[in-house]
Amino acid sequence: VEAGQKRYDIFMMFHRTIDAASYSYTAADKEAATILQEILKNYKAIGSATMTETSALIVNMVEDMGKSRYADAAKTLSLTGTVAKLAEANDEFRELYIERANSLEDSEEMGTMREIRAQVDKAFKLFTQALDVAYASGKLSGDKDVTEAGKLIDRINAIIDQFRRVLSHRGHVTGKKEDNGDDFEPEPPAPLYPIVAIAQQSVESSIRMLLQPANVEAFNQALYPMASSSTLRLWRKGAPEDEFVDFRFSEFQWEGGVAQSMSYTTPDRVNMSNPMESEGPARAEVIKEGETLATLTGLVYPKMRYTPPTD
Repeated sequence: VEAGQKRYDIFMMFHRTIDAASYSYTAADKEAATILQEILKNYKAIGSATMTETSALIVNMVEDMGKSRYADAAKTLSLTGTVAKLAEANDEFRELYIERANSLEDSEEMGTMREIRAQVDKAFKLFTQALDVAYASGKLSGDKDVTEAGKLIDRINAIIDQFRRVLSHRGHVTGKKEDNGDDFEPEPPAPLYPIVAIAQQSVESSIRMLLQPANVEAFNQALYPMASSSTLRLWRKGAPEDEFVDFRFSEFQWEGGVAQSMSYTTPDRVNMSNPMESEGPARAEVIKEGETLATLTGLVYPKMRYTPPTD
């Protein structure tokens, strides 16, 4: 999202410079602005299109800017460096987007934290049981030196005690440690919500928004069919927790019997710009009956307007 905002800012600098030059008292600047207005018209969707569509648009725009007609006009308005910066920022975004997609794929192959936690807990339990048996049998028989095993047990207990103290300071411990420590009961870990990456966010009408996931399989595991009758809650980046907009679930879209995307509608009397205009990055959660089903990444906050009721 930050990389996308960076390239959008550069594009808007390009856009505003041309707008300003169209009012210039210098004939050459005014003529150059008129020529570059063709570029702005052809690529007006930059900023409102989805992130992946914006990448393709910028690639095409930079290629067009290499033509002598537009390159000369850009040179007149000292925009050659700005175009180069835009191409560089777009390349950075595309590389990051691919890297993030690979990272999400790797995470799915490794499994969720909930799955891994159960495996680790089981392995640790078996390890400590085996260590206790080795220490006890060696101690009872007297045939084996259990000094190193005892040191290892003390070391493990010391680490556990340290984490117990840290968690208690953070308010994550509900039980109290007695002298023998037997009835210490840590609070269960906080629930971990699935993270679903959204590849495309588009406006189908002034009240309906379509979300297409980057990974259909992960999307189905996290949200289908649970997201039916859910709420999509959006916050502007940096907004207080109580300043949000709730979109209502509309429907899933299928292809080949598999849910491929889902759509949400705006609250009553709220309309979005069509095509969509972004007001910057958004934080998003899918909520149902007061519980968070998943967090969504890659979304922007759409430009909206409220129409008050007439008397």
